[in-house]
Amino acid sequence: MHKKSTSLLLAAMLITLCLASCGRNDSENTSSEPQITSEASGVLETISHVSIGDVTFDVDSVNSDNGIVRIYNRDYKTDRFNLSIVIPADYACATFKTYSDYTYSLEGIDKKSGGSVDIPVNGFLLLIPILMVENVSFENGTTAVLTEYTSPEYENLAICSVIPSKRAHARRINMLYPESGEPLEGKIYFCSEDTDFTVPDNSVALLLKGGIAGNYTVTGHASAGTLINGTPALLFCGEYNVVYAVAYYPVDEKISIARSNYLNAVTDLPFVTINGTLYPLELSHLNSEAPENGINIFNNNYSRLVTPEFDDECVSAVITEGKVVYISSVDERLVIPTDNSFVITFSGDAADIAKALRSGMTVEHQLVTPSKKPERYILAADRTFKYDATDVELNGYGTVLYTSANHSETTNTPNGTFEITFIDGLITAITTTGNSKIPLGGYVMSIAKNSSAYKMASALTVGNEVHIASGGFGYSTTVLYYTRVNDARLTDDLVIYDRTFGNYTKTNVYGYEIVVDENGIVIGGGTAGNSEIPDGGFVVSGHGKNDSALQKIFALGSRVTWDRKTKSVTFTSSPALKVVSTASQLDEIKSRLEDAKSNLYAIDYKTIDSKLDAADGVFSKANDEFEKGNLDNAISLSSVTSDMLSQIEYSLYESSSVDNRSTWYRANEKNDSEVRTTVEKMAALGINAVYIETWYNGQTIGYSSDPRIKHNSNAHGDYDVLEGFCRIAHEYGIEVHAWCENFFIGTPGGYLVELMKDKRCVDRNGKDNYPCGYGNFVFLNPNDRECRDLVLGVYKELVTKYDLDGLHLDYIRFSEPNPDNGDFGYNQDIIEGFQKAHNTTVDPHDIKSNHPLWSSWCKYREEIINSFVSEVFTALKAIDSDLYISAACYPDFSNMPTWNFQNFRDWVSKGYMDEIFSMSYGADLSYPVNNAKAFIKAIDGKCFYSIGVCAFDNTAAKILVEQIYYAKLAGANGSNPFSWGSLVAHKENYYDALRAGVYSRIPVKQSKGSKTVAAGLGDLIYNIDNVYSYLKPEYTDYYAKLKSEAHIIIDAADAFDYESANDADKLAYCNSAIKEIESLYEIAKTVNEPALKTAVIRTIDTVNKALDITVLRLTAAFDR
Repeated sequence: MHKKSTSLLLAAMLITLCLASCGRNDSENTSSEPQITSEASGVLETISHVSIGDVTFDVDSVNSDNGIVRIYNRDYKTDRFNLSIVIPADYACATFKTYSDYTYSLEGIDKKSGGSVDIPVNGFLLLIPILMVENVSFENGTTAVLTEYTSPEYENLAICSVIPSKRAHARRINMLYPESGEPLEGKIYFCSEDTDFTVPDNSVALLLKGGIAGNYTVTGHASAGTLINGTPALLFCGEYNVVYAVAYYPVDEKISIARSNYLNAVTDLPFVTINGTLYPLELSHLNSEAPENGINIFNNNYSRLVTPEFDDECVSAVITEGKVVYISSVDERLVIPTDNSFVITFSGDAADIAKALRSGMTVEHQLVTPSKKPERYILAADRTFKYDATDVELNGYGTVLYTSANHSETTNTPNGTFEITFIDGLITAITTTGNSKIPLGGYVMSIAKNSSAYKMASALTVGNEVHIASGGFGYSTTVLYYTRVNDARLTDDLVIYDRTFGNYTKTNVYGYEIVVDENGIVIGGGTAGNSEIPDGGFVVSGHGKNDSALQKIFALGSRVTWDRKTKSVTFTSSPALKVVSTASQLDEIKSRLEDAKSNLYAIDYKTIDSKLDAADGVFSKANDEFEKGNLDNAISLSSVTSDMLSQIEYSLYESSSVDNRSTWYRANEKNDSEVRTTVEKMAALGINAVYIETWYNGQTIGYSSDPRIKHNSNAHGDYDVLEGFCRIAHEYGIEVHAWCENFFIGTPGGYLVELMKDKRCVDRNGKDNYPCGYGNFVFLNPNDRECRDLVLGVYKELVTKYDLDGLHLDYIRFSEPNPDNGDFGYNQDIIEGFQKAHNTTVDPHDIKSNHPLWSSWCKYREEIINSFVSEVFTALKAIDSDLYISAACYPDFSNMPTWNFQNFRDWVSKGYMDEIFSMSYGADLSYPVNNAKAFIKAIDGKCFYSIGVCAFDNTAAKILVEQIYYAKLAGANGSNPFSWGSLVAHKENYYDALRAGVYSRIPVKQSKGSKTVAAGLGDLIYNIDNVYSYLKPEYTDYYAKLKSEAHIIIDAADAFDYESANDADKLAYCNSAIKEIESLYEIAKTVNEPALKTAVIRTIDTVNKALDITVLRLTAAFDR
């Protein structure tokens, strides 16, 4: 069919065509007959389709001026190659960019009739009547999906390219002038001034001058037959390249050549260089489905998860960032890394090359770089589908994988959800109606209609292979250097123990040990200490920094090499360990579940048992596949099992409905909507108090009437974020505490820092700041009356102006000492005050740690801080007697009174503190938990205590959860991850890990009196119905008595309005509740089953201990 000459006829055609194709939904595509069949006219025999967003168009021709909807790419040719087209009247032209994986995105739409549009080298033009798109809106960057279309080969400009003044006309330079002397058609070569050559037929050479930093000027064009010598040149070979060079690289054009170091004179194909020898690779040796012997490359673009089998013996190596990180044994099939690594295999005649490989060796390479893969993905028919979660509601996610561990028999997804069902690695069903049945032992991948993967999935068919990758597959080699062999393990040591030392390492629990068998394989590891040393094997034992190093690299089944010459141990791990590590993960969870059952921990056993049975079934299949040698299936099934177990793992930790669950947060919101989004996410995690950073860097996030105190407009613009949080957080039952940094006012250059320059606190050497990784910290002089009044004035105004629940004191101390004995507090007023108080003329500059007055000098500075805490408490309680006052404290509190002069025990003993937070930051388990125990002992129940844990570093999610869990078991009243921003964004996914277990129940604060009682005894009733009765069903009478008494106490709690009561009535209620709870204790003790008795008492204790602290705080208020 030829283009019609009249607008009237065109309009008639467009009406028909719009009815047939414009806006057609893919699910309604029932067209089977091509409308245009004239091959001679250049129109398609089979209709091609292009889908842009939700709209699909039929394409009538490619590189032909016939048809209505047309595609033009760089192969467009009439009497010669055409580099552009002219937009006909009543037409629009859309430009699409092609990427290396042959995906396409919209670059723009030009509707100017008569305008010329360049045909991109990587991409195509879509010429389409305006009437077909005038009511459709497309955003630039929208992905296009094409069927029945073959794209010209992608030209990778990221290797080496020539860039003219119009960057869109950049081209890839393929090679240096070939050492064979025979340039190939369709290539572009760079020829140095030392290269003499004759321009071949059908070619043109651009003569160049310059070259500084890769910048040149085109000085002329040399046609075929011209001898070139003594000048650099670019040789364009082939008809298309000649037309392109002449059109876009005229004489005097300025060009630059980027990444010329990537060029060689041998090949522009993929290659590797080993020991100085370059080995080119045919494209058929890159990710080949049927590889031949020789050198082959496999990266994460390969269609399977493991390397194939070869006819001859094969040795493989993994290359990461140009280094050999793993060398296989003979015929060991390797899992394809999902990161930026690749596998290189040597078989047949190439096997000898592998003998030169050494771990750490440099391997240069070109064109073998893999794609960036997501953490979790499903590989189906060469397409990668990222999935966001497993066995959760699709709402809010793009793609979810459903397993037979799901509670319902179907996915419960809405109509319109694209779903692929697969069993044993093959697709068995495809639907777009949602709510698919989940087959036993199988899976369903559900894709939301608004997901970018929806269109891609439409290309899948029943019978396609499917592989699941979860958690990433990477190889690693880590070298650690040990301190000594068979000797005591001291601070930060790494010690090796073998059997000549004895049967055990004789170490304590303050470290980590990895046990290696006689074959150099890791068979165990842990923190218990005193590990048994295997016969013929050894134990690697680390403390401090080496404790952390060993925990990070521990993997059952990994290889360990002990090199006595270099005093090193090398740990090598591979993804094949996924099966081994999953087996270990499964065993550990089974063991922990049995331990939980024996102790009657309050977790959801019914759900966990069901999920664990399902995971066990999947892993049984994985094990079968592994034993059969089907490594890719084993890895896929192990990945799914590991995902399922990860969900179970965190649900094994108890959660309580009585918990001080708070978080520190430096806000960045600029409006109510953003605040509400943050608050809703906090509420979903059960956060009941947000400690929002309010006074920091000498500014507030609210507004102050003091002209010296500026609003933090950099973070919040004009928005009063403090008022927003107070108002919106209270809607969700979340308290808001103003987190304030006292005398720490920022770094030099800050407004208040410069304004108060003569009021800065100075150290022994006269320095007025403390340099650290975050800048030079400046503190005001905490003894100066003006400084104290300024800070206290900020606090008074905050408490008066805003609906705050509490004030939180951070940096409530002097600065940390500078390295050169630079303890702070040497301002003249402090010195004179000390001398007067102690009736001495001794200059404190002369008082060192061995001086008789050292303790007095430290105590004097401590009392400056103590007295300020007293002032804050007195002033703020006078404004709001219910105001909750707390402080964040240094972990090493026993040494702080002589280091930064902080002594929270003084504040607690005087009743100033409602809660103390320890900054127990550490990436291991033992330090934070032991630190929490020390705080609990020091506080001795005089106020509430929460452990502050590190969510901003590299703490593993499991460790973070256990820090909170074991601190609670030790007696902590709550926890506070530092900080909220880090918690929700961390790669370890702390948010979901906490929500699955230790933060799974929505709690009431322990200081809420009657509400605390109702929530805590509600836990008891819930545990009886869902935990104790499930595990110990025979004690029905016992449970009935407990529930009856608990309901009586809960009814009384619900009847008492604690929030509105005065302190006297609150105290009377709490004392009464304590007496009532005694009756529960009496009933609890009547059962003869020790574990059940302990579990019930443990639940009651949580409530009772919270009431004890509340009574003490209320009594202290009366005493004042």
